[in-house]
Amino acid sequence: MANQVLLKKSSVAAKVPLTGDLAYGELALNYNDGKLYYKDSSNNIKYFLENSQVSSTLDDVTTNGNTTTNSITVGGLSIGSAYTLPTSDGSYGQVITTDGSGNLSFTTISGGAGGNSASELSITSNTFTGTGSTTNYTLSQVAASDTHVIVSLNGVVQDPTEYSVAGTTLSFTTAPALNDNVELRTFSRDTANITLRDYAKFVYTITTTTSSITGADDNSVTLAYEVGFVDVYQNGIRLVNGDDYTATNGTSITLTTAALSGDTIEVISYGRAYINDPRYVWQPSTVALTTTTSNQVISTFVASDYDTAKYICQAKITGEIHATEIMIMHDGTDVFTTEYGTMWSNASLGTFSADLSGGNIRLLFTPANVNTTVKIKRVLI
Repeated sequence: MANQVLLKKSSVAAKVPLTGDLAYGELALNYNDGKLYYKDSSNNIKYFLENSQVSSTLDDVTTNGNTTTNSITVGGLSIGSAYTLPTSDGSYGQVITTDGSGNLSFTTISGGAGGNSASELSITSNTFTGTGSTTNYTLSQVAASDTHVIVSLNGVVQDPTEYSVAGTTLSFTTAPALNDNVELRTFSRDTANITLRDYAKFVYTITTTTSSITGADDNSVTLAYEVGFVDVYQNGIRLVNGDDYTATNGTSITLTTAALSGDTIEVISYGRAYINDPRYVWQPSTVALTTTTSNQVISTFVASDYDTAKYICQAKITGEIHATEIMIMHDGTDVFTTEYGTMWSNASLGTFSADLSGGNIRLLFTPANVNTTVKIKRVLI
């Protein structure tokens, strides 16, 4: 008579063997549940399903456009019952959407004002393994500038000062170490309209009494920041913007009380990403005019790129303010303007006009007073 091989077994529903119940290579059968258990090399209890359970889970589920009658779970993602799946692949950048009645389809999502659709923005990722000596890596798409590539080494985002970009070649200042995971994410297409500013820290050891912090710091990095996104510390003490310092031009800090020799000034510039395409957002700018010279240029745009512009303008001197709106249009030869909604607190602070010069449309201002500050916001079409 042949020998019988008997497995550890149970008829109790949902009964699962413990780690200590099984040796490596030993099996246990729950013949109530239809599951065969084993222990893997990490001491985890795993199981195989009886084939009827597998087939019932997938029963009536297809991907050829027929309606599903049972739910299916793959990798934690559940597709419930009665969904009609697409019959073919969609186009680049499309997503799967539902009509609310169980019908799924590929759809192109367009960006609204300030948004980006797939046709306007793409991000490509290139990965490499460091060799310890290689400094140049090839991008699969041209990058407009250093800030249009996000570089990670072993998952840590690198400061743009650590690399430079020319076309499709990214060059590290110091070669990534052997077996470093190098990931390069490139923003392309209309990404020239997106400004990315990385977090940066500038440290200055003061050698002579000064109120101005600007230029290269102790590490030869030139000060640059986004106005309104900066903190300043003096000898480790955080200063108050407006009271202890002013930071209004992106390249220098002016201290209210001069720093002394031996002081340490630390400037923290916070990371920021924003859309600066004039098609999507109002573009602000400020011009300080020190004379009353006629037709001083306060804004320009390329005539071949845009036909129409709308400006909200403000002129200001101490104690007085002047505001107005201006529409500008051109046909490549002549420039047409209309001004409306004009108001002032005391008297007009100047006159606005526009012209075409050197292929650019220029917004001009003739101030009535010296030291007039003009602020504008514009949108271009």
